[in-house]
Amino acid sequence: MQRDWGVDGGLRTADEVEVARLRRRATEAVSAVYSWLGLGDFSQEWAEQAIDAAGSKDISSGDLMLPLTAARTIMETNVTMLDVIAALAENGFDLEAQRCLDMLKARVAGDYLQTSAIFDEEMNVLSLVTDPNEYSGPGTGYQPTPARQAQIDTIRQQRSVADLLVEQKSFGNKNIFATGSAEVSYDPRDVVIGVSPATGKDIWVTLSGLSVADAITEILAGLEEEGCVGRIVRINDSLDLGMIGLTAARLSGSGVSVGLQAKGTALIHRRDLAPLANLELYSVAPTITRELYRMMGINAGRHAKGATPEPVRNPYSDEAIEARYHTKVVSLVAIERNCVTKEVPEVMELRKS
Repeated sequence: MQRDWGVDGGLRTADEVEVARLRRRATEAVSAVYSWLGLGDFSQEWAEQAIDAAGSKDISSGDLMLPLTAARTIMETNVTMLDVIAALAENGFDLEAQRCLDMLKARVAGDYLQTSAIFDEEMNVLSLVTDPNEYSGPGTGYQPTPARQAQIDTIRQQRSVADLLVEQKSFGNKNIFATGSAEVSYDPRDVVIGVSPATGKDIWVTLSGLSVADAITEILAGLEEEGCVGRIVRINDSLDLGMIGLTAARLSGSGVSVGLQAKGTALIHRRDLAPLANLELYSVAPTITRELYRMMGINAGRHAKGATPEPVRNPYSDEAIEARYHTKVVSLVAIERNCVTKEVPEVMELRKS
């Protein structure tokens, strides 16, 4: 989300070796403070488990009375955070002692209670008061520093748009290609399948794993079942699905079209509707199967004949709200955007493989 949507959530990918070092340092500091203040002693075995554990279930129960005894001692002897800081300093944990002291100072100052307050790495408070929002239009909002952007970009298992483009090109073939400019048809059986700019160029597989050619084949088959003739037209000047569908509908002899983005999202449109209106929509591309594409072709054919078929519902999926799905969508849209030109709509031919 941070990298692909440009939202700085404060997260960074930590180096495994560095995390292990910090966890070892933390267990040593906690053990030293407990021992110095007479709160208890942790075994070396327990400390080693804490360093490598993914959660509390990975650590042996140890002495279950130790936390209770320590809590009672703290209350009875009035141990304060200053005592903890002193214990850290006396045992050689100067950096940790200073950071705990800085935390106490910030607590006394109280600036962290201001609206939308957070601490930066230097313990400065950024809030509505100290760092007001002065956004006045695109490009005037928060911009990560180069160092912070580098942290955001360095994520585990990272993949770029370029990686996705290479993956898509590995499925490329010559089975779908442009044959010339598209003209308006006057055949009432004609239903145009408007495809997006990257079709036959850079995107070959939809988000469901079905090839773009197979999706088109199923739509054509559905139209044929209803006695209609499908015509594939690539809309080159827009990647917006609504405009793709509307442009296709205006070229269609029946006035009805199917709009298909190469990533798999699809709709049925009609020439007299607004761009964002449609007769039927498949919005969650990963869930769209061969059967659903064929059913969209069938329903488009029925609309072309003047009927009002019952819309097919897009199956529900958690992927509709998952960042992992959306970032891939954003990447595919970026590829589509680079394919947009001012060229007129082109008739596409689909050769059977």
